[in-house]
Amino acid sequence: MENISHTVNQIQYVTNFQDFVSTSFHGKINAICWDRKLVGDFSEIVKQLEFHENITELHPNDLLELQLSEQGQLAREILLKDLKTLKSSWCISNT
Repeated sequence: MENISHTVNQIQYVTNFQDFVSTSFHGKINAICWDRKLVGDFSEIVKQLEFHENITELHPNDLLELQLSEQGQLAREILLKDLKTLKSSWCISNT
């Protein structure tokens, strides 16, 4: 097993999206981690997505078409909200 204890000083943790996108790397920091609790069944969504070479582009309409359980719907809501937040953040930063 690899000893990763030396990486503790290289990761900065944040608690919200705004800090995640606005925190700068400094000193030995080479990773920023948004530490949050997610609810829902994300694996249910992954199982229904079609992957091309282990990657896929996720579109809101694709998510909305999925037939999901209650837990899958919770995960979908988070993904849709995150996509919307990322899009609005990207539009603001590129104006």
